[in-house]
Amino acid sequence: MRSANIADLRVGQPLASNSLFRYAHPPDGLAVAKVASAASDVVLSMLSKTELSRGLKTDLVGKKLFVFESIDSTNTCARTLAEAGTEEGSVVVADYQSEGRGRLGRTWQAEPAKNLLFSVLLRPKLSKEQSGLLTFYAAIAVSRAIESMTGQRVECKWPNDILLNGKKVCGILIENSFEQEHVAYSVLGIGLNVNQHTFAQELTERATSIANELHAEIDRAELFRRILQEIDALYQDVQKSRYDLILQEWKERCKMFGQQIDVSQGSQTISGVARGLSTTGGLIMETAKGLQTIHAGDITIHRR
Repeated sequence: MRSANIADLRVGQPLASNSLFRYAHPPDGLAVAKVASAASDVVLSMLSKTELSRGLKTDLVGKKLFVFESIDSTNTCARTLAEAGTEEGSVVVADYQSEGRGRLGRTWQAEPAKNLLFSVLLRPKLSKEQSGLLTFYAAIAVSRAIESMTGQRVECKWPNDILLNGKKVCGILIENSFEQEHVAYSVLGIGLNVNQHTFAQELTERATSIANELHAEIDRAELFRRILQEIDALYQDVQKSRYDLILQEWKERCKMFGQQIDVSQGSQTISGVARGLSTTGGLIMETAKGLQTIHAGDITIHRR
């Protein structure tokens, strides 16, 4: 088995990462990746490509799957594939990420073989100004899929969180590449806590999983397929810039409007009442200085 960069598997382009991978190709098409690094040597069982795609009903999303047991980051892989010209709708799935990340460069931690960690490559016809709306598109797709499978109502929290019973169950990381003032490609990174039961001590009050809230484990492959089908179904609205219904549904799932909140932006904190969303997805706040639109930050809600 030879050493190779991730892109060698499909498109023959170098990976934008220092991690090296060794690949094997079982008959069902599963790409088994083994991380080669001084710090770790992880090999895990993984849902197969065949199982993930079985019964998938989409027009675009998921027609090509890149499935790994272990990888540095699904977003990094998807961006490499995008730069190599891979078609939109391709999805990168991993059972473990050694360098998974969330917003603001934070680490995304998830137990192997318990969750859904994947990235979707899209090439939407959007302006740079509109690109922030993709987070709401992804959030609605994931929310619909969770609800259809569990019967549990989920909550959306600005800017990129999905909550179940008040705790974070999913994070979304959108990474875009631009050509002049338009989107060249977008990578929708999704980390969803599915069957994980324990979390780091500092997260236990804020994070949960679907299994913890249902008191039962669920079929990850089925949930994955449902999410892809929702992403696929909503993509026509994205391509035609029909975001009004997406934003309206997102706002109906958000409980922070009318609440006193704090927005942390580095060393600065902005306090006020959350009032709504701008047409580009910014958070409109009523502060002591009047109405302000916030485009980034960490939210603390002072729930009544």
